[in-house]
Amino acid sequence: MYDGALFSEWQGDWLVPVLKEIAVSRIVQNGRRIVGKQLLLAELNERMRDVQVVLEGSIYILTDGANTKLLRRISSTDGP
Repeated sequence: MYDGALFSEWQGDWLVPVLKEIAVSRIVQNGRRIVGKQLLLAELNERMRDVQVVLEGSIYILTDGANTKLLRRISSTDGP
């Protein structure tokens, strides 16, 4: 569950690596109800293995495969 400061509009949303869709899924909640879904980083066409939110609010994403990458998101509009 996202609880950082960099993406204030994502507070309480879930960030889930989705191997089948080759992306990170942002599950948007309103209280206990799921009201939307957004795929992040699908343009990379890489399987996402893990997602972690660090104290200052940036998001680290670990990709899978022979060319594994550690990505860092610092805004909701930054590129891969």
